[in-house]
Order: sequence, then C-alpha cells, then structure tokens
Amino acid sequence: MQNAGPASRGKGADWAAIAQRLIGAGHCAALIGDYTLPQIEAFMAAVDTEERQRDRVSLILARAATAEAKQFQKIVKGLSDGQ
Repeated sequence: MQNAGPASRGKGADWAAIAQRLIGAGHCAALIGDYTLPQIEAFMAAVDTEERQRDRVSLILARAATAEAKQFQKIVKGLSDGQ
C-alpha cells in the first residue's frame, strides 16, 4: 500500500517498509501506528543517519581488509583522528 506520507514531497510512501525499518531499528511494532507524522519523519531521519554511519564503517572495513600493513595503519590512524 502506498500513500503520501512522511517526507514524501508528493511521492508515495510504502508504509509497510517504513514500519519494518522502524521495527528493525528497535521500535515497538504495537506503538508505531500511534506515531504522529512528525515523529515518523524524525525517527526515519535518525534511522537514515545510523544506516549511513554503518555503511561508512562497512566501506572502511572492506578497504582495510585488502590494504597492505602500512595502508591499514594509515586507515586506523584516520579513524582515531576522526577523519
């Protein structure tokens, strides 16, 4: 089912996919139906941010897995320096 919804800007929102993403992020399925639209938008923005951070870490780990020792140390140093 697709209807206009959170941050849709005229596009359809797949409510089942939104609910699944929120549940996957730890939200209680029984409570999601009671969320207001601004709450859903805020929670989805937070989920998106966490997913981007996880994706970034995954890319760094993939790169580090194929790096030579010297390059690996550089990657680790960049992580500890906050880069």
